[in-house]
Amino acid sequence: MNATAIKIAVCVGLLALYGWLSYDYGATSVQSDWNAERARLNANTAKALSKVNADAAKLSDELETEREKKAQVREVMKTQTVEVEKEVFKYVTKYRDNECRLDNDWLRVYSESVARTKATASAAK
Repeated sequence: MNATAIKIAVCVGLLALYGWLSYDYGATSVQSDWNAERARLNANTAKALSKVNADAAKLSDELETEREKKAQVREVMKTQTVEVEKEVFKYVTKYRDNECRLDNDWLRVYSESVARTKATASAAK
């Protein structure tokens, strides 16, 4: 081989070695960009999840409050129904031998029943 061919081969070899050593195949620059984007995405996801969890906790508390309120209304309605049934039973016992008629006692029982029902319904809203 002549000297020129050896010089060319050495130059090509050195250029290849330089290119091979300097080229990172995108491992450092692309990977660092990827890691930065991934960290930003994870931070945004964490913020969104914390907001969703806070909203869910608030809704859970509101739901529990609503359930307790409805349970109280059911209890009040049950108590009022028993009271109305007692009043009706007293009326029926008092006028056992007569036909049902619209007298003052019956109108009082009816109006109290309607008033209790309306009050309970408005409290439930």
